Amino acid sequence: MLSFNELENITGIEQDRDANNDEDVLFIEACNQFWQKLPESDRKNIYQWLQAEAGNINLCEDDKHSLLMEIVCELSDTALVSEYGIPLDDMTDEDGSFYEKYQDRFNDLYDEIEERLLTMNK
Repeated sequence: MLSFNELENITGIEQDRDANNDEDVLFIEACNQFWQKLPESDRKNIYQWLQAEAGNINLCEDDKHSLLMEIVCELSDTALVSEYGIPLDDMTDEDGSFYEKYQDRFNDLYDEIEERLLTMNK
């Protein structure tokens, strides 16, 4: 089970997190909905990265960084779709590149999510 801090940092959902009231129930439900929408491969990658960060499994720094970049990219895509309410394909051109409006927001989300993940255990 992920901690409140891990859930908040991964999902970006901020709530009262003292585990003793209805707001906490809403926080956990929102996090569960977010988590369930992620593809299983993303959930496994997040778990693997968290285990590596905690020192429970060995990953070389390059592999750990690559895994983090993949996670951040996927979470940024998920946040972008949630924010705009349209499929990712509608935000990209025929070559798969984001239209400028969406690229700028993706970059901001990427930076925010990466920062949350890198600082969550510090």
